[in-house]
Amino acid sequence: MINSYNDHKRYLILNLINHLRSVSRTDLADLTGYQLASISTLTKQLIEENILKETGSYSAGQGRKRTLLTLNSQYL
Repeated sequence: MINSYNDHKRYLILNLINHLRSVSRTDLADLTGYQLASISTLTKQLIEENILKETGSYSAGQGRKRTLLTLNSQYL
């Protein structure tokens, strides 16, 4: 059962990554409407819990490359 707003955010992020297979933090912020800082905090926690992993990057034009996130297959 989802018992807090942060649990809901985590659940949504994990479902999106599961569905999309790999996605950047910026894309997650665009898809969810959450602030990038909130996405970064939650994904950092999920990486520390070994649920997510960073798997590469891509360029979206000018600016920094975006780091891709995927579910850690060892966690599943």
